[in-house]
Amino acid sequence: MIGLLNLVILLFFLYFISVLISKYNEMIFDKYRFRYFSLRDRLALLVIKGELEEDSWEYKKLIDTINFHISTVETMSIERIVHLLIQYHTSSEEERNVRLIKKNIKSVEVLRITDDFMETTASLIARNSRAQIKLASLIHRVFGKDSSKEMHGLERPELA
Repeated sequence: MIGLLNLVILLFFLYFISVLISKYNEMIFDKYRFRYFSLRDRLALLVIKGELEEDSWEYKKLIDTINFHISTVETMSIERIVHLLIQYHTSSEEERNVRLIKKNIKSVEVLRITDDFMETTASLIARNSRAQIKLASLIHRVFGKDSSKEMHGLERPELA
C-alpha cells in the first residue's frame, strides 16, 4: 500500500514538473513571438512614415518571412531549416526567388530590421536545437578531423 502511495506521489510530482516546463516553454515562445511582432511593427512604421513602399519586394518578403516565423516559433530548429532549404532548392520558383533576393536593400533601417531578424532567428534556432547541437558537437569531437584521419587513413591536402 505504501508503494502505491509513493507511486501516486511520484506521478503527481512528475506531472507538476511537466506542467511547469510547458508553461516555461510557452513564455519563451511568446518572448520570441513578441520580438518578431516588434520587427513587423518597425516595418509598418517605415511604411506609415513613407520611408518604405508597401508594394516593395523588401516589405512583402520581410513581412511574409516574419509572419512565417511567428507561426512556427515552436518548431523552428536546425532540422526544420534543413527541410526548408531542401524544399526551397527543389521548388520551381527557386530561380525567381534568388533573383529577387539579390536586389539591393536601399533603406538602412530595413537593413537593421533584417539584421535584428537574423539575430532573433539564430537565437531561436539555437534554443530549439540545443539537443541537436550538442549531439553534433559530440559527434564532431568523437569523429572530428583528427580521428577521421586515423579511421580512414586519409590526410587533407594543405591549401596554399
